[in-house]
Amino acid sequence: MNTSNSDPAQNDSTNATDQIHDAAELAMKVSSNPEYWYNTFTEIHRQNEEYKASLARQAEELNHVERSYEIQCAIVAELRTQLEFERNRKSSSGRSNDKIQVDEFHGDRNKYTEFIANVRLKVANEPDTDVTYIMSRLKGSAFHQVLPHIKDGVSSITSVEALISILDSAYADPQKRVNAT
Repeated sequence: MNTSNSDPAQNDSTNATDQIHDAAELAMKVSSNPEYWYNTFTEIHRQNEEYKASLARQAEELNHVERSYEIQCAIVAELRTQLEFERNRKSSSGRSNDKIQVDEFHGDRNKYTEFIANVRLKVANEPDTDVTYIMSRLKGSAFHQVLPHIKDGVSSITSVEALISILDSAYADPQKRVNAT
């Protein structure tokens, strides 16, 4: 067939003729073996129905995945908001335990009040957790005050308040009430 003709009407006529010829050829094949063609078309129809059902399942799965994704995005956004809130809260309250460093204390009474203030800032939220850290900041005569409470590498001092009480007995101002007025 010659399709180089530039006349659109001629092309439409040629296409229609080809389609009629193809339809006539198919009709001849169907009429010569109708059972084969019936089974073939039935199988094609069954495959199309399976394909449509598969597409419907995939569309449903896609819809479920999209909903799950939207939920996960909302959760991530909420967690980011909470994280940012916590960061801002900690930075504005000045209570971030990671940033407070307690200087070593060597037993100087003039520096004891400052040392205890830093200890209390460090453990303001968790008074029982940093006993070993605070003990590691004691040096010289200050460490000798807690040494009797350490046996076989284990401390009997279980809280920061207990540690402060021991240190108070040695370094706190004995005239605290008198000097406060």
